[in-house]
Amino acid sequence: IVLPPLRARREDIPHLIGHFLRRLGADVGRSVSRVAPDALDRLVQYDWPGNVREVENVIHRAMLSCRGDQITLSELPPA
Repeated sequence: IVLPPLRARREDIPHLIGHFLRRLGADVGRSVSRVAPDALDRLVQYDWPGNVREVENVIHRAMLSCRGDQITLSELPPA
């Protein structure tokens, strides 16, 4: 099975983010239900050299630092 890198499947990124928001919510003890539009744009444009595992780690860290129910640009890594 040949699976292209995530940077070639940018349309999958919002679905993966939604999945991780739901799955990781119980782990972090918070209900973060969405990502701000500008933050989502940045996440979709990033090349994700670490693929899906990197997406999961970024969302997990963002959820831990998030103050409300939405991840914003300020919760994302600078890169």
